[in-house]
Amino acid sequence: MAKTAPQKIVRIIGLNQGGGARIHCRQLNDYIEETGRQTVTFIPPSPFSDPITKTKSANSIYIERLRLFEIFIYLLRHRSNISYVHVHLKNAVILFSWMAILFRLPLIVTVHQEIVSGSLRSSLSNRVYTFFLRRATSVVSISNYIKVQLNAIGVNSTMIWNASEDVLPQTRKREPNDHRTLVIGVVGELTARKGVEDLCELTKLVPPECTFAVYGVGPLSSILSGVRGVELRGYESDRSVIYSSIDVLLMLSHGEPFGRVLTEAMANSLPVIARHSGGAIEVVDREWTFNTLGECAELVSKLRCRRARSEVGASNREKFTSLFSLDVFYRRLKEFGI
Repeated sequence: MAKTAPQKIVRIIGLNQGGGARIHCRQLNDYIEETGRQTVTFIPPSPFSDPITKTKSANSIYIERLRLFEIFIYLLRHRSNISYVHVHLKNAVILFSWMAILFRLPLIVTVHQEIVSGSLRSSLSNRVYTFFLRRATSVVSISNYIKVQLNAIGVNSTMIWNASEDVLPQTRKREPNDHRTLVIGVVGELTARKGVEDLCELTKLVPPECTFAVYGVGPLSSILSGVRGVELRGYESDRSVIYSSIDVLLMLSHGEPFGRVLTEAMANSLPVIARHSGGAIEVVDREWTFNTLGECAELVSKLRCRRARSEVGASNREKFTSLFSLDVFYRRLKEFGI
């Protein structure tokens, strides 16, 4: 009697460099591996040191390239042994979803980004994107913010919040007199959407003893060079280095779909401050969100007190455990049927 090949899951991830979608997919693969199933992931290489795709195991296979013909042939040859195709990020949905539809394979799409249209080019790409979203077997949104946008274009989705690892930082290594300073972490790509330009103005509104530790790279890094109170620390793949060296996490992003750095900081018992927009309002308590830079500066001032930071951090830790931990994430995946 011929042996039946085990069912496998094919994951295709669009361009994301070292961003949250790569972390999200690695967490999915870890969960699937624990259930004894195999995942084959096609993912573009990251320009940064990326431990996510360096893990090799029999059930988690990473192919660090996105080639149309190669993926087409793979799906063609293995279509009888594929449980489903799971596609992440808009560019991958547009380029590869038709293959799953052609081979009559179940198609799951996770939406990590805003559904927006501006230029003619983006408007056309959104039409193609929407076309495939409507024909997917299932669609997953990473926040209610994204779910509402999908509803507006006639796409039903299941909302599953992102998760962060439950890893506490090592003992903080602080300078003898640095109890007089407040180190505010800003983590992410240095782009306009991430609110980088607002940081220049914010430095003028906070007390001089506040330091902004900026972790990330991007086209707007030059405008922060030489700004008082700003330290450009570049890209850091080791999250424990970031969260053990800051007192507060600040997210200035406009319309962030979720805000993974917020839950990472909360897991490490840190206070977080975010703009009152996008998915951040689902993560951060209302009293720690802002609409204007003046309000943001006031929130920063409240956290100059070490006791206040400790109390807010402890509350954030509890919220993380109940809503954004891997245990909660995996439970939701099981309910969804991934």
